[in-house]
Amino acid sequence: MNTTKRILAIQSSVCHGYVGNRAATFPLQLLGWDVDAIPTVELSNHAGYPIVKGRTLSAEQILDLYKGVSAANPSGYECLLTGYARGIGSVKAIMEIVRSVKSKNKKAFWVFDPVLGDNGRLYVEESIIPLYREMLPFADLITPNGFEAEILSGMRINSIDTAFKCVECLQQKYKVPRVVISSFVVEENGVEKLYCIGSSIYSKSFFVLIPVIPGIFRGTGDLFTALMAAHIAESPDCTESLASIKEDKLKKSVEMALSSVHEVIQKTADRISALGVEEYHPAYAELCIVNSQNSIIAPSKLFEAVYYY
Repeated sequence: MNTTKRILAIQSSVCHGYVGNRAATFPLQLLGWDVDAIPTVELSNHAGYPIVKGRTLSAEQILDLYKGVSAANPSGYECLLTGYARGIGSVKAIMEIVRSVKSKNKKAFWVFDPVLGDNGRLYVEESIIPLYREMLPFADLITPNGFEAEILSGMRINSIDTAFKCVECLQQKYKVPRVVISSFVVEENGVEKLYCIGSSIYSKSFFVLIPVIPGIFRGTGDLFTALMAAHIAESPDCTESLASIKEDKLKKSVEMALSSVHEVIQKTADRISALGVEEYHPAYAELCIVNSQNSIIAPSKLFEAVYYY
């Protein structure tokens, strides 16, 4: 009997590079998951390149693909991962799929990365924001970055304390059981610091201070969310409902995921340095995922999260 868990990943897809499902699929497979991947957009590469070709899938096309993979996989999914979607129709299609997956398996765990933008800039149309807010109560875990958490909560993050107030707002207002703000920068005593914080209704809130690696690296959030999905339900023979995982599983998952992502970024930065190129090109900064298999499976050094209170 096959005990491998199966995950449905719905987000962007690129032919070249590592963002969206290209950043998620291989790491998930390395960690023991069978992955069915549905694209919301099909692009030649990410938007950081000077030329981008491709297309946006319509809501009908996304739903049609789901009908196909759903028929091919009658046993359903243990986990659902959703990320970037372009347009109201695509977002509504994703919510329809979420309902379908959960109707077939009430224990299915939904990891929702509400991709809206970063660094003060929206990647999507503003009309998607209220739809995402409506979707939040159905998620088991959300992984916004700091900018996205601000938009969804309506609160400003300018310190670690205000970041936790933002998380508290999301949990109380939208009844999200687990919130991880994947990254945000605040100034402390004149120094910019990078944090990741997490909170579960089942355990204490925590934070991780992340060493900064200079550079522009796309797809890190997609990789982080995929690793979170893998680690929070890592045991293939787990009999406990994935939707009721308690204790400090969230904290441990964040420690593992962050440590892996940091090592992948460091390997990527080292490769750029070794190339010795004078003129930057986004291809040089594509994440070294294939060459980081050991870091994905078992990072050499684990970050240790600290309880907030």
